[in-house]
Amino acid sequence: GLQRGLGFGLMAGLLQDLFFSKALGFNVLVYGLIALGIGILESKLFKDNRLTPAVLVIGSTALYYVAAAAVCGLAEETVGIGYLMMHKLPIEALYNTAVCLLFYRRLFARVYGYGLR
Repeated sequence: GLQRGLGFGLMAGLLQDLFFSKALGFNVLVYGLIALGIGILESKLFKDNRLTPAVLVIGSTALYYVAAAAVCGLAEETVGIGYLMMHKLPIEALYNTAVCLLFYRRLFARVYGYGLR
């Protein structure tokens, strides 16, 4: 549900900030907002369709990179949104989607008792 997803997003963001980030709070904020958005949409999603998690992961990865580009722009960094979107986003979106589908299929069957369509 919404609270569980939001809690997971915030915790994942905090752990990523603590272990891998130079700036504390960025990943907490972005993952929290992504989890909140998906939690709000949860009742409207077809959870047993393979495309649903793939589309959500690709969209979430793109949203993460847009937020990263915005923060870089505010901090007057030289990395632009074009570089992030053209070079980093496609590779990471494909990787994230493959990992998601691998785990989602198994978790879905365990939670709901039947496989994906």
